[in-house]
Amino acid sequence: MKKILVLLASHNGEKYIEEQLLSILNQEDVDVSILVSDDNSKDRTVDIINKYIYTNKIKLIKGFFGSAQKNFYNLINNADIEKYDFFAFSDQDDVWFKNKLFKAINLLEKENPEELLFYSCNSLPVDEMLNPIKSDYSANLIGDFKKSLVCSNTQGSTIVINKKMMSVIQFKTPQHKMMYDGWIHKTCLLLGGKVFFENEPGLFYRIHSSNVVYRRREKLDKLKYWLNFLFTKKDDNLLKDVIIDWENNFGEIIEEKNRGIINFIKNNKKIINRLRLFFDRNLRTNYFVYNFKFKVRC
Repeated sequence: MKKILVLLASHNGEKYIEEQLLSILNQEDVDVSILVSDDNSKDRTVDIINKYIYTNKIKLIKGFFGSAQKNFYNLINNADIEKYDFFAFSDQDDVWFKNKLFKAINLLEKENPEELLFYSCNSLPVDEMLNPIKSDYSANLIGDFKKSLVCSNTQGSTIVINKKMMSVIQFKTPQHKMMYDGWIHKTCLLLGGKVFFENEPGLFYRIHSSNVVYRRREKLDKLKYWLNFLFTKKDDNLLKDVIIDWENNFGEIIEEKNRGIINFIKNNKKIINRLRLFFDRNLRTNYFVYNFKFKVRC
């Protein structure tokens, strides 16, 4: 039976984390362990985690990271690659279906283990009591590198990668502010890896007031949210910073066909180059707002 390590980032998650830990430990037909990285929790989160340490299936590391992004990168750097065949990522407040990991591994095992492999699945948005709710979340994983530059629509808690992929990204902690899920997705495609998407949901995706992704939308109506998304300047150089990191960390193994586009974006100050970028049909996804922001702001 293949061994899989789940990387779970926690921070003040006492309300839901026990339910999530149990849903992972109860995964069917897989040999699963959990590495938890706790970001200076002030509630009972660590006490709850320690209740399950006796199982020898959970290991806890503690620190002060200041963000979910840094916490997940810490998990990546602390994963024992030699001991496990696959690696998954988990939030602290979801609930996984019992066959989530088995379905992922069953698909990835059919591929060459020496290739870079990335899996993602759909999720079922629910409220705090696990009742299904309406959501504007749209799944359908982008499998083309150029399009992924416009929008990486993967969800971190659905990701499973193989040992080869983990060995490539470990200790390559980026200096930019891109979240780990989009960074891993894009990096896999950049290096010529394969991505797979399962349309059937693999987990209950709990949406509540403390949810990192959705809490900003609770403070703004949709119009204000999208105006803020489109016109805020704080991420103007994010993609270029990511590209610099890619070149520094993966220069020799970047797939040749992808070198042209990252060089083009990095050096797109000329008007003619910006026009070519704007009208490039391959730099377009099904998400109009993301297309617009990329074309105008890149």
